[in-house]
Amino acid sequence: MKRLIILTLTALCVTMAVSAQSSLHIGRLFTQLQGNPDASVTCIRGGALKDYKLNLFYSVVVEDNDGLSGQIEAALAKDARKALDREVQYRGGRLHYAFYVLGKTAEGLNRYILFSGGRRTVLIYLEGRADRSVINSFLKK
Repeated sequence: MKRLIILTLTALCVTMAVSAQSSLHIGRLFTQLQGNPDASVTCIRGGALKDYKLNLFYSVVVEDNDGLSGQIEAALAKDARKALDREVQYRGGRLHYAFYVLGKTAEGLNRYILFSGGRRTVLIYLEGRADRSVINSFLKK
């Protein structure tokens, strides 16, 4: 019985972590692009992120694929409308860099989206107790 309760609670925690980013337009990309030979998708949860006060790290990297990069930028543009704070940079009329601070999850976790465009497009979603200064130090490492 004890194992069943622990298993149920673990499944619930994982579901809540996934649902927080899946409510975003970019959240769908992480699952859609898994297995795509033109994209590299990474998901990290738990202990490896503890030092950064994060619970969840998702990233997708696309190189030399304007179609996939366009999909990422379109989804990001929709989510950017909900950002509470933003730092963006454009180059040649296109989004080159973005750092968006989103509203907290129902559990009170902070959410961030980072983007770097160009030949190599990188999209990162972060979730946890980390504040913006911790995220900035994380990015500088």
